[in-house]
Amino acid sequence: MTRIKPRRYRPVFHAAWLGPASALACVVQAAEFEAGFLRSDAAASALAALNENADLPPGEYSFEVSLNGQALGEHRLALQRVEQRWQVCLPLALLEEAGVTRAALQLPNEPAGPCVDLESALDGSQVEVNTRRFKVVVSVPQVAIRRRLIGATDPADWDSGITAGFVNYQASARQGHSRYSGNDGQRDLYLNAGLNLGDWRLRTTQSLSDGDRMGRQWQRLNTYAQRDLPAIRSNFTVGELFTQGEVFRSMPLLGVQVASDMDMLPDVLQAYSPVIRGVAQSRAKVEVRRDGYLLYTTYVSPGAFELDDLSVSGSGELEVSVIEDDGQITTFTQPYSTLANLLRDGVWRYSAAVGRYDPAYSATQRPLVAQASVARGLPGNWTVYGGAMGASFYHAGQLGLSRDFGAWGALAVDATQAATASDGIKAGSQGMSYAARYGKAFGTGTQLRFAGYRYSTEGYRDFDEAVAERGSGWLRHGSRRSRLEGALYQNLGTRSSLSLSVSQEDYWGSSYQRKQVQATLSTVWQGIGANAYMSQAFDERNRQYRQWGLSFNIPLGSTRSSATFDVQRSGERLSQRASLAGYHEDLRLSYRAALAQNGQQDRSGSLSASWQGPATNLGVAVSRSDTYSSVSVNASGSLVLHPGGLIAAPQVSDTFAIVEVPGIENVRMRNGAGRTNTDGYAIASSLRPYRANTVSLDTSDLGPDVLIENGTQQVIPRRGAVVKATFSGRKVVRVLLTARLPGGDNLAFGAELLDKNGDWVATIGQGGQALLESNDQPQTLMARWGENGQERCQLRIDPQAATPKQGYHLLHAECTG
Repeated sequence: MTRIKPRRYRPVFHAAWLGPASALACVVQAAEFEAGFLRSDAAASALAALNENADLPPGEYSFEVSLNGQALGEHRLALQRVEQRWQVCLPLALLEEAGVTRAALQLPNEPAGPCVDLESALDGSQVEVNTRRFKVVVSVPQVAIRRRLIGATDPADWDSGITAGFVNYQASARQGHSRYSGNDGQRDLYLNAGLNLGDWRLRTTQSLSDGDRMGRQWQRLNTYAQRDLPAIRSNFTVGELFTQGEVFRSMPLLGVQVASDMDMLPDVLQAYSPVIRGVAQSRAKVEVRRDGYLLYTTYVSPGAFELDDLSVSGSGELEVSVIEDDGQITTFTQPYSTLANLLRDGVWRYSAAVGRYDPAYSATQRPLVAQASVARGLPGNWTVYGGAMGASFYHAGQLGLSRDFGAWGALAVDATQAATASDGIKAGSQGMSYAARYGKAFGTGTQLRFAGYRYSTEGYRDFDEAVAERGSGWLRHGSRRSRLEGALYQNLGTRSSLSLSVSQEDYWGSSYQRKQVQATLSTVWQGIGANAYMSQAFDERNRQYRQWGLSFNIPLGSTRSSATFDVQRSGERLSQRASLAGYHEDLRLSYRAALAQNGQQDRSGSLSASWQGPATNLGVAVSRSDTYSSVSVNASGSLVLHPGGLIAAPQVSDTFAIVEVPGIENVRMRNGAGRTNTDGYAIASSLRPYRANTVSLDTSDLGPDVLIENGTQQVIPRRGAVVKATFSGRKVVRVLLTARLPGGDNLAFGAELLDKNGDWVATIGQGGQALLESNDQPQTLMARWGENGQERCQLRIDPQAATPKQGYHLLHAECTG
């Protein structure tokens, strides 16, 4: 049954009812009103009804609607009385849009009207109407909800964006002088550029290095063209690219590739997450928490339920609470573990690439190669994956399985067979490689984030090993025999943690080994952070290399500054450093000053500062020691060329938005660092592809002469798209009008002001005052008041004759005729 909570009406005031001081700084306090002060009988009776706490009369009202805790926005709904009870009209279209399936509703073949009596049409549903806050809270059983996936968007809404080009740049220059080697200068430029034409994205990355000793060198890192293929949820890329690395090791390729784009999937399908199963005794609310934080909530009907639309990562335990209708709470925990190659049931991930092997170093062997991989999520928390690759002299295939075993962790195992043909000088070889990976979170706060082991027989070669062996006839250390790696993370109380990582690699026919152990201990005590780390490794000659350090970070009061003290030992070198760093938010200026001393008693000092501007970031640094001195400068930012002109902005990501507020400059972005330029353009520098991104303007510091009707938009860009969001804004003249009758009395309280078209402009408040939005041209307004608006007069308004004050225009006018 629909329940309507009683409400007490609260008067709503228009800003025009306030005087000059109140218009500039409004403070409204609760008050009781006497109906006799109102001129019309209709207004007096309405106020009397409010004071008596009467029900709302039937009619249409704007309500904030939510369904199972998910906000559906504001909707204008009809409130009506049906069979001696109040009922809110819930349109069928609204329910279906919110995910309620029509099959779950018990509707007549010929509905009597557009409204649905949800509580009668769906057992277990509830509708609560709060007329005090104008909210409608709807809850329905989970079985009646069409599976809605978090982050899902309709491919038909994906925006390819506009034709545009951009260049991200990083430029730096350093000039130094050493007591031993004299002057030394270095200049570097790094460029990341793109051009969007229709659905195609052209990208290139280039770098220029110019040094007094090394000379000038221009290098192209990559150049490629890409477009998405929504029908098969993938991207097509041609040019210099890297293959996918889920099955085989990623490698540089000059060719073409089609690969799944997991971002096209809803958030909950992009990576593996556990399925939660349970039983509810009644219509119940289910809450899922991790480490005390609420991740998910929904309503379920009596009986067994299944939740398969969570989005979690890593490993741990989920705390599930089933809150029955009578208040009884049942809780249980569900452990889970994930690995990178685990997928949800029914999800595919694939890639296929063909081209010429294209390593960065100069190599005589650049063979044609093809590679393909595929993975599929299966029921029962299983994932199967595999792939194949081949060149004229090399072939390999892999097959693997992974599974989440819940409390026992997640495990993945695979086997790879590879064969390398003879080149006429060196005999061919073939072999197998076996791998296992494991992840687990323990109840003690210990997370075994990753543990992996791979063993290869003597004849096994990775593709890069086969290419190197075929080119030179030998491998530097021999073929890889085994590799062990792992990472452990342990919470120590609430403010401390310990992390440990290990790796070891050895080779066939060689005593060479790669070993490395790293450990980090972090803690915070009364705001002071402490960090200790140790690293031990072996170089190519099996010489031991050890490094350790200890640092303390101390915040300085309530400022944005902190002092850091650290000591480091690297090999045989010991160094000590003290630094002071801070940030000035209003000036967007950060600074750092440091003093250091090494084991040879060499002392040094440095001072650096950086400024985050609306169009670029600038930095400068000066350092000096007993043996050298240097000065360096750097700048970074972007230039965006589009049909509306050229925009200078901080660096942009691959997917971003151009924001336009025509004719309005200096408008701040909520999700960007800049403001609109003189042409009204700004950049929202980073957007998520295939997701609904909110682009918002910060209108809090705009002057009263600027009016922006709606400062928020949603855009859904494709990967690499440059989308455009245009906001409607205009310059207005805000006139604070004081209107009087010919005898000198104030115009009647509550009188309406209408323009020449008869449209409402403002309402007269206390003291005969009203706040108008106008242009700078003279106009005539009509005022009406009294019974049925029978009393009328005209006001001549000339904003140019008004007295400006704090962005407003004060004007007195006499009502005539």
